[in-house]
Amino acid sequence: MFFSFPKERWKKIRSTNGLERFHGEIKRRTRSVGAFPDRASAMRLIVAVAIRATRTWKTRRYIGAFRIKPEAIQQAA
Repeated sequence: MFFSFPKERWKKIRSTNGLERFHGEIKRRTRSVGAFPDRASAMRLIVAVAIRATRTWKTRRYIGAFRIKPEAIQQAA
């Protein structure tokens, strides 16, 4: 799918580093807690990590959307 974008963008588009970092952070925090009393408490921890990650990711721009041609997005979908 990322092959339809310009070659200089491939590395950033296909990378899953951000997602892997997010999963690693959830794993690290759940291990430090140990056992959760119920499912809801585990979900609260996961949501808190997700909210924090969202705040971080909102401030970063990896690829400006204005640089991607609309026809490239349509072909990729």
